[in-house]
Amino acid sequence: MPHTNVKQINEARILRQKEQLQRHAAAAEKARYIWNQSKPITEQSEHAYLLNKRIHPHGARIYKGALVIAIHNEADQLVNLQFISPEGVKRFLTSGRKRGCFHIIGDISDKILICEGFVTGASLFEESGQRVVVGFDAGNLLPVAKNVRELSPDAEIIICGDNDLPTKEYPLGIGQTKAREAALAIGGKVLIPTEPGMDWNDVIGGDHA
Repeated sequence: MPHTNVKQINEARILRQKEQLQRHAAAAEKARYIWNQSKPITEQSEHAYLLNKRIHPHGARIYKGALVIAIHNEADQLVNLQFISPEGVKRFLTSGRKRGCFHIIGDISDKILICEGFVTGASLFEESGQRVVVGFDAGNLLPVAKNVRELSPDAEIIICGDNDLPTKEYPLGIGQTKAREAALAIGGKVLIPTEPGMDWNDVIGGDHA
């Protein structure tokens, strides 16, 4: 009987993985369609969110009033999209893959900065001129860092985490904790704003117009 249970568990796991891959594939196809229908932009003035945060588009587009950020996997395939409303409300495509996936700002450089949000990434790039990889949330910093290290084995990688306020689960703050985990795993460095509750857009000020 135990043998049967193990077999059933494995079969169920394989089925779930297959179904998830199918959902990811469908979402990637939808992402490509929406991306092709989206309007390329080059100016900060073309979307209220960019104006509010005082950053430039860096490859973002506009679709039905939302700012659209392309999300690629480690094979440089478009697999998901992030939509940001003029007011800053963010969402992703339903069932789109996010783990280990990212948005790149800038060309190859001596240093590679990895951060959470698109706004933070834009600010870091505009301030430093170094390539920035956006992971979209703290929990994605580690898988993104591993993929970036594999793609750029000799680069100096700096995890630019948020200075999040402490919680019961994360006494040091989730941004700091996840940034340190990612840096430790790939032999990188960590850079955290000194003021609690701030990210690098807050620090830099986003004023690069």
